[in-house]
Amino acid sequence: MNNLNLVQRYSSEALNKNISLNAGAGTGKTRVLTTRFINILKSQRLTRGRELDQVLAITFTNKATAEMKLRIKKELYESPDSELRKISKYFSKAQIFTIHGFCSDLIRRYSPLVDVSKDFEVADADFATYLFEKSVDESMGEFLDDDRLYDYLRDTKENNIFGIKSQIVKLYYSMRNKSLSVGEIRKWNDEFNTNLQKGDFTKLIDLLDEYALLGPGRKFPKFYNGEEFSLFRKNPYYDLLADIEQNLGDSKKEEIILKREEIKREINYLRSNLEIHNKKYYDLVLDIITSAVKRYRRAKRDYNILDYNDLEDLAYEILKKDINTEYKYILVDEFQDTNPMQVNILMKLTDNLSDRVNLFVVGDPKQSIYGFRGGDLGSYKNFVTRMKDYGCETLEMQENYRSQSTLIESFNSIFRVILKEDYKDINANIEGKEKIKLLTWQKNEDRAVANYIQNLVDSGVRDKDIAVLYRRKNYMQNLENELLKRGIKVNNSSKRFTELAEIRDLMILIKAVENSKDIISTLVFFKSPMVGLDESSIFLMAYNYGIFQEIDENLGCDLDDKNYNLFRLAMETLEYLRGLKKINNLGDFLTEALLRLKYFEVARAVYGEESKYNISKFIKMATDFDSVSSQSKYDFLTYLEKNDEDNSSKAEGVNLMTIHKSKGLEFEHVILCDFNLPIRGRGNLEKFAVDDIGLGIKLEGRDAKYKIINEKEDNKSKEEELRVFYVACTRAKKSLVFSCEAEYSNDNLELVVKKNSFHEVFCESGFGDFEILRGDENTSGAKKIFNIPDKADLNKFKTIKTQINNHLIKDEYIEKKGILNYYSATSFITYKKDPKLFYDRYILGKKEEAYDDGDSWEQIVPIPPDIRGIIVHKYAEVEPENQMKFLSDQLRRYNLEEKDETIDYLMKQIDTYDRNKKGEILEREYEFYFEEKGIYITGQIDQVRKVKDEIQIVDIKTGSLNEELIDLYTLQLQIYTRAYEKIKGVKVSSAFLFSIGDKKEYKVDIRQSEIDKTMMEFKNFVEEVESKRRFCHRRGVK
Repeated sequence: MNNLNLVQRYSSEALNKNISLNAGAGTGKTRVLTTRFINILKSQRLTRGRELDQVLAITFTNKATAEMKLRIKKELYESPDSELRKISKYFSKAQIFTIHGFCSDLIRRYSPLVDVSKDFEVADADFATYLFEKSVDESMGEFLDDDRLYDYLRDTKENNIFGIKSQIVKLYYSMRNKSLSVGEIRKWNDEFNTNLQKGDFTKLIDLLDEYALLGPGRKFPKFYNGEEFSLFRKNPYYDLLADIEQNLGDSKKEEIILKREEIKREINYLRSNLEIHNKKYYDLVLDIITSAVKRYRRAKRDYNILDYNDLEDLAYEILKKDINTEYKYILVDEFQDTNPMQVNILMKLTDNLSDRVNLFVVGDPKQSIYGFRGGDLGSYKNFVTRMKDYGCETLEMQENYRSQSTLIESFNSIFRVILKEDYKDINANIEGKEKIKLLTWQKNEDRAVANYIQNLVDSGVRDKDIAVLYRRKNYMQNLENELLKRGIKVNNSSKRFTELAEIRDLMILIKAVENSKDIISTLVFFKSPMVGLDESSIFLMAYNYGIFQEIDENLGCDLDDKNYNLFRLAMETLEYLRGLKKINNLGDFLTEALLRLKYFEVARAVYGEESKYNISKFIKMATDFDSVSSQSKYDFLTYLEKNDEDNSSKAEGVNLMTIHKSKGLEFEHVILCDFNLPIRGRGNLEKFAVDDIGLGIKLEGRDAKYKIINEKEDNKSKEEELRVFYVACTRAKKSLVFSCEAEYSNDNLELVVKKNSFHEVFCESGFGDFEILRGDENTSGAKKIFNIPDKADLNKFKTIKTQINNHLIKDEYIEKKGILNYYSATSFITYKKDPKLFYDRYILGKKEEAYDDGDSWEQIVPIPPDIRGIIVHKYAEVEPENQMKFLSDQLRRYNLEEKDETIDYLMKQIDTYDRNKKGEILEREYEFYFEEKGIYITGQIDQVRKVKDEIQIVDIKTGSLNEELIDLYTLQLQIYTRAYEKIKGVKVSSAFLFSIGDKKEYKVDIRQSEIDKTMMEFKNFVEEVESKRRFCHRRGVK
C-alpha cells in the first residue's frame, strides 16, 4: 500500500471537517492517522512555535502511542520541508497519549484546581484494590450494630459479613466501570419504585391458559389442573410465582419456548412490585460504599496516589472549569472502546463539538471487545450520531490490505450473517486462494495443533509468523509444553513481561532501594517472597506509618517475634543495598542484590522454573540500559513499562496469546483454539447488579430488577463475544485454521459442535467453503514419552546441571530438548495401583479420569473431587488471610458457581486443615529432582514441618483413606523422605498422611530398611518400563 486510496486521502486531507471514520480490520487506519497529523503540522493553521501544543492525539495503548510517535517523527525528520525537520527535533513534546496518559498530564499541569499534589503517582492496580478492600473492612465496622445488616444476612443466607464485603467490592468496581455514582443509583432506585404499579395477575393467567393449549409436556398439565393453581385463579398471590416458573417444563418446540419466555417475563414484571422490600438493603449497601469511598480517598491522599478512575474524574473536573487547552485539532483512535466518562472528557475538550476544535475519531464497532473494562459500544454509537447532528462527515474504509482474497470472501460470507446490520462487506487487495481450514482432533487438541505447527515450521514458515489464539489464557500452557518438547520456540504473551510476578518483585525492589521514603514500594517489598511478611503484618506496618510517618524500626514495633525478625533483616538488607547501588551500575547491582536475597531460589520455589529465565532477561535488559543511558535506576523502570508491549511482538517463537491481546496485530498464519468453548454472558454469580435503572439484588422471589439488569448485561456480553470471533479471524493474512473436536469411526469423521460456541456460530452462518484436516494423522515431530539418553547426553547433563542452595534443578537444556526424563513418584504409585492405567496415561498419553485421591466417585459432594483437591492444596500452600475471597477466586478460576453449599463444604475442608496444623512449616509444595542409582526422580512434597526440633514430611489428602490407600501412599512418602534427606542433608524423623476427609493423620513407616525396599521397587519399575519401550522401538511400534 504505497499510495493512499480515495477515502484514506480524503480522511487525511480534509482538515476543515469533523470526521467520524469507520475503519474495518486491516484497512490502514494507522496510516491515515499519522498522515492526517503530519498534514495538520504542514497546514500552517497552527501558531508558529507552538504547533505541538495545539494538536492532541489519543490512542488506546502505550504501544500504539509509541508507534505513532515513531512513524510521525521519522516522516518529519526525512521531510524536505525545513520547518517540519525542525519540529522533529522536539517531537518528544508532542501531545500523543493514551487516555489515561492525557488525563495524568492534564492533572499535573492544573493540579491546584483539583487540590492534588503535582508529584502524585498512579497506583498499582493491586495496591489500589488492597486499599479499597481495607476501606470496606473499616467501613463495615460502622454497621455492625445496624439491623439492616443482619436482616440482609438472614434473607440472603450469607454465612458471615465477609460475603457481603467481597460483593460490595465487586459492585463498586462495576459502578466505576460504568461511570456511575452512588447519587445516580439512589435516584434511579427511587424512580423505579415510584413507577411500580399494583400487580395485575390477569395477563399471567391468560398466558398460562394459552400455554396449556399448546401441550407443553406432562409436568405443566399436572400443576395447571391441580388444586393449588385453582386457588390461585380465584385469589392470586406472589408466593406461587416461583412454583409456576418451576412447573413450566422444558419442551423444545419453538412455539412453546416462545410462550414460556413470555410467561417468565410477565412473572418477572409482577415480581418487580416486591422491589420495594429491597430498598433498605440497597440503602445499606450504598451507605457502606459511601463510607468506604471516603476512607479510600483519604488513604490515597496519604499515599499521594491516584487510581485510573481518579485520572478520568479529575481530568473531567478540570475541563469543566473552562480552562484554555489550546487544542485546535484532536484525533482519537479505537473510539469504539471508550467509556461514558471518556466521552464526557471528549465533549469538554471539543467545547461540546463546537467549530473551535476540529475532531477526527476512528473506530470500528465490529472490534468493540472491551466491555469488561467499561468499554461501551452504545456510548460510541450515540456520540457518532451526535457528531452527525452537528454536521460531521461519516466515512467508511472498506479496502482491506491485510488478508488474502479468499479469506476476505469467507469473512464477508460468515460475518454478514453473524453480525447482521453491524457488518459491511470489505474488499480484498491481496490475491490468495488458501481456504479456511478445520483442523480436527479426537482426544488431544494440543498434539494436533503442535503437529500442524511442526509441518508449517518444517516447510520453512518462520515461527514468529504463526499465532495461536485463545479465549482463555489458562489453556495455553499445555500447547507451550508440547511445542517446547519438539524444539519449537514459543512466545507466550498471556502476560506482559512487567506483569510477571517475579518481574514485579524486582521492580518493587528497585523502587524501595532507590527511594527510602517510598512507603508503598517498601510495604510491597516486605510482602513479596523476598521477605515474606504476612498480610496482618503489612496492615500493622501501614497503620504505624500513619502514626510515625517514618520508615524506621517503629514500623515493625507491633509485629510478633517471627515477623519482626523478618522485618529487621529486611530493613538491614535495604540499607546494605542502598549503599551497594551507589557504587555499582544497574546490572551489577541487581546481580549482587539477588544473590544476597537468594532470589533465584525463592522465585523458582514460588513462581516455577521459568522464573529464572525471566529474571536473567530482566538483568540483561538492565545491563543493556546501562550501556546506552546515564539515567537513574528508577528511569529504567519507566523505560521498561513504556516499552513493555513491544516485547511480545518482537520476540521469536510461535505466538500464543488471547484474542484480546492479538487486537491490533497481524500474522501470516492464525490458528484459533477454544473453538468449542461456550460463549458465556456476564453470568449471575454476583449478588448485585447495577445499571441505569439502579441497583438489583439476587434475592429469591425479589430479584426482578436484578434479572432485568443481568439479562441486559448477558445479551451485551454475548454480542461482544461474536465481535471477539471477528477480531480473531481478521488477524490472519495468509491462512486461518479453526481447531475442532471430532469423532472418528473408520473412515468417517463427525464434527463435535457444542452449544453456544464459536463452532456453533460458525455452523449457523451457513458457510461451507472450507477444508478439513485430520490433526492426528501426522505424527511427525511428536515426542515419545520416555527417552533413554545416550552416553554423550548423560555426560553433557553431568557438566551442565547446577546446584542452587543444595537444591538440584532441571537445566534449560534438559527441560527444552527433552534428552532426559524424570520418573515421578506419582507415576510409580499409579503403576502400583493399576499397571494398565499407568501405560494408558503415561505411555500412550490417553486422558483418563484424574486419580481420585481416596474418594469414591459415588460420594455426593458439591464440587468435583479433583478440583476440591487442587483448591485445598492451594490453600495449604498460601494460607490466605481472607478465606472467603480466596475460595471465591478459586471457584471463578475453575468456572464453578459460588453456591452456598460449595462454599460451606470447602470452608469445612480448610477449617479441618487449619485445626490440625502443627509446628513450623519449613517448605510448602516443595518440588524436587534428584538421582538415585542412575534413575532421575521428581516429585512434590505438600509440606515439610518442624515439630519439637524434629523434621516431618506431610502429604495432604482431601478424601478419606482406607488401608489399601494408606499402604500405597506410604510408598510415595518413603520416596519423598529419601529425596528430602538427600537434597537437604538432614534427617527426617517421621512422615504422615493427613486425611482431611477423616480429620486425622496417619503415621507411615519410614525406616531406612523400608525405604531401601521401596527404592528397589522403583528401580525395577523403571527397568520394566524402559525394557518395554526398547522392545516396541525394535519392533517399530509407535
